[in-house]
Amino acid sequence: MTIHLMKADLVLPVRADLGEGPVWDAARQRLLFVDITAGKIYEHDFDARRLAAIEAGALIGCVVPQADGQLVAGMADGIWRIERSTGARVPLVKPPEHDANRCRFNDGKCDPQGRLWAGTMGLNLERGLGALYCFPSATEYRCVLPSVSISNGLAWSLDGATLYYIDSPTRRVDAFDFDATTGGISHRRPAIVLPDGNDAPDGCTLDAEGMLWVAHWGGARVTRWNPRTGEHLASVGLPAPHVTSCCFGGAALDTLYITTARRGLTPPQLEAYPDSGGVFACRPGARGRPANVFRG
Repeated sequence: MTIHLMKADLVLPVRADLGEGPVWDAARQRLLFVDITAGKIYEHDFDARRLAAIEAGALIGCVVPQADGQLVAGMADGIWRIERSTGARVPLVKPPEHDANRCRFNDGKCDPQGRLWAGTMGLNLERGLGALYCFPSATEYRCVLPSVSISNGLAWSLDGATLYYIDSPTRRVDAFDFDATTGGISHRRPAIVLPDGNDAPDGCTLDAEGMLWVAHWGGARVTRWNPRTGEHLASVGLPAPHVTSCCFGGAALDTLYITTARRGLTPPQLEAYPDSGGVFACRPGARGRPANVFRG
């Protein structure tokens, strides 16, 4: 088996403590991402070469565009609507079982029907303390997967019939049958199993060929896989050990944008990898699909 090797270049030297959750806002042709621990949402206009930061005022795990142009974010204590121009926040829904003193929201994305899916994790990385939630609207929620450790990557197959999901400590990408009408999931099984190592799967994205791109925390790379066969197809190397997530963007959706983190690196590592925390990019020869927006 031949694995295609590539590298990514630094495009935004933001030095985020915990950069995460990149999403391409196709309506505005801008890249959105967050710095979780700094409580910031970043919005970058590549044409204007302008990077704007919205102070969210709390830990923020993910952000997605809303159909009306505003933003919806998974914060430490629940789901909030955020005014793009002012940063003003309005609380939407908080699952009553969610304990913000012990957990925070982490990665989140919208499904093809416009429902928001967002998961949680323990603040001190406790096993089994998190959960995966589905938010059909701004006031509704349901817990679809309890006892999660570090809820991370989400992606839907091209036909919308399969949900791919990462709980990082499992070192797997799992597949579920996905009911588009109800948002129900069933028949959990491993789709990709990582070999033994010191890295962990983090965020992910699906390309227009149905292949899955997975970021490796502690692995300094993003890998491409066939989720139907489990075959490893390609690797993108980065000069940053903690790679957190990725998305396709640009006018042609042919650029892979990759977020990284500085958190957890030792002083010698930061000296060796000074661009950690930045956003990197490459053109891997694949294209993505437009990101789903929240329609709740």
